[in-house]
Amino acid sequence: MAGIGVSSAPRRIRGSYMPVFTAGLALARSLAAARQNGLWLTSHQEGHLAAGLVSAGGPETARFLLLHLSGGTTELIEVRRGQAGRFDLDLLGGTTDLHAGQFVDRVGVRLGLEFPAGKRLEELAEGASPGAESLLPSSVQGLKVSFSGVESAARRLADRGVSRPDVARAVEGCLARTVGKLIRAGCAQTGLTEVLLVGGVAANKFIRRELSRRLPQTVRLYWAEPAWSRDNAIGVAFLAEQALSPT
Repeated sequence: MAGIGVSSAPRRIRGSYMPVFTAGLALARSLAAARQNGLWLTSHQEGHLAAGLVSAGGPETARFLLLHLSGGTTELIEVRRGQAGRFDLDLLGGTTDLHAGQFVDRVGVRLGLEFPAGKRLEELAEGASPGAESLLPSSVQGLKVSFSGVESAARRLADRGVSRPDVARAVEGCLARTVGKLIRAGCAQTGLTEVLLVGGVAANKFIRRELSRRLPQTVRLYWAEPAWSRDNAIGVAFLAEQALSPT
């Protein structure tokens, strides 16, 4: 064993902290000391990034964009490869209120789905009427997006008696348009055209199809495998192996 890797914080920036990470960090330190192994501290976000890179097979460039879409994160990030096991991450934009996954979960629960609702909302949307994906607007200003207003609008659709599958597909359509505009803005600002998408919301098949259709062919999308979009543990292990393995 080369060593032990652990997520010590949500992001690798000063002040990034959640109590849930302290238990894993304490255990990793104890195991590393007992086994006399090296210990590599990384972040939850870098774990998602690394898992995405491994499963998607790229990007392989020194700089690229990362779009992290989940229940707790909606961020567009410029990534620069650093030393082994490290990335330099520059936050470009993201949500000003609800995260993409929160939007999905809140509407899903309103539709009677169990929490977390992402997978079931995707299944429900398969029965939607043609055109239902356009029932909700998207709110994007440059590199900032908002989901609180469209979440209220989705609730109003349900209250008016719009079918559950149509509301579910409307949520997917809103997400696809919103994310597409955010990616376009990020590419225009940075000049980068390779984008890695990770996080649970990025596993949605409809959103994947729509983004591939809507974005110009000059933008190359790399999708983490659906199971790896939601799980960052393998990414943490990959980063620790890079950093701690003898060269």
